[in-house]
Amino acid sequence: MTCAFRLSTPIAVALVVAAGCPMRASAQQPIPSPIPVPPSAAGALAPYRAPLIALVQPAAVAGAGGTTAAGSVPRDMPVVVFRFAAGEADDPLDVRSFIVAVDGADRTALFQTTAAQAWGPLADDAALAKGELAAGLHRVVARICSTRGACATADEQVLVIPGMAAPPSNASTAHVKRSLVRRALGALGEATRKILIP
Repeated sequence: MTCAFRLSTPIAVALVVAAGCPMRASAQQPIPSPIPVPPSAAGALAPYRAPLIALVQPAAVAGAGGTTAAGSVPRDMPVVVFRFAAGEADDPLDVRSFIVAVDGADRTALFQTTAAQAWGPLADDAALAKGELAAGLHRVVARICSTRGACATADEQVLVIPGMAAPPSNASTAHVKRSLVRRALGALGEATRKILIP
């Protein structure tokens, strides 16, 4: 039996010994250690800063004891505005990545965006006409990302309050106009009398 083996692993040594061959040890190559990174170089390679996004309209209201309360919008005009800015000068915003959800429902299509802000209603006209946007707190979540994929999220509460009363009907509008004309004519007549009669 030929026992010419290069013994480079502990398992190979065990097999050769079990086969009854005399052992010839060979030097094993040491495993190279990873090159250490100096702490100063590791600190210089900071990750990209995420962009900034904030709900600016309605603004949160400062309360007692340093607390804040949700800003409010009227139910008949529930428009909110978000502002955003890039986190890094060389990592611009991708405004197409802007999305917004109200109580978990996607409302992105209702919003208009520019390079620095986005605005839109919490519900579409049909939902508002049906009164589907109830008065009370609603969760509004918006997100925007940079071109390199760094994202930021604003998660806010918005208070919807009852809007103005319904506009007056045509009949009541005509009544208001007649009343205003009567008052104007009466004031004009009174002024004319004062001028003509000393």
